[in-house]
Amino acid sequence: MQRLEAPSLIDRFMRENIGLYEDTEPYYDSREINGGKSATVSFEICGGYALCQIVDRMRKELGFKPLEPIDDEDYDTDCDQEGEYNFFVELNEDDGVEPCITAMLINSESPDNEDLYNIDLTEEEQEALYRRLDEEAIAVLDMSCDGLLEKACEELAQKQNDLFESL
Repeated sequence: MQRLEAPSLIDRFMRENIGLYEDTEPYYDSREINGGKSATVSFEICGGYALCQIVDRMRKELGFKPLEPIDDEDYDTDCDQEGEYNFFVELNEDDGVEPCITAMLINSESPDNEDLYNIDLTEEEQEALYRRLDEEAIAVLDMSCDGLLEKACEELAQKQNDLFESL
């Protein structure tokens, strides 16, 4: 009898809390890694409730109001009712997915409006995130993460070629 392999807890978390918007636009760029340029792809992701709670806890530890009640907060008096989070990820040709998901608080009166928060990821979480992003990129962008990175490498090579020719 063949045993079916069920998704891991981390894979389930990623599936429930990570998605791409239908109008997602990848941003191709590069950055310095280990003394050389590395092609990168960045994009905004849909972050689920659990990701929001992680950032809320981080902000609460720093003395800011969470967006949603965490412990015994009253939503009307103890929570930031205007703010929301934007989540971003970056892929690079050397490491695959970056070791964090970046969150930015927006539309808030809080002093930390537009500040960035990093949700650090273990290697296992990075691998699960890459698998999830790959599924979503194929569904939304008709291109795998590897394909997105290839396009980023092509754009980096073109930029370097253009720079060389301008000299």
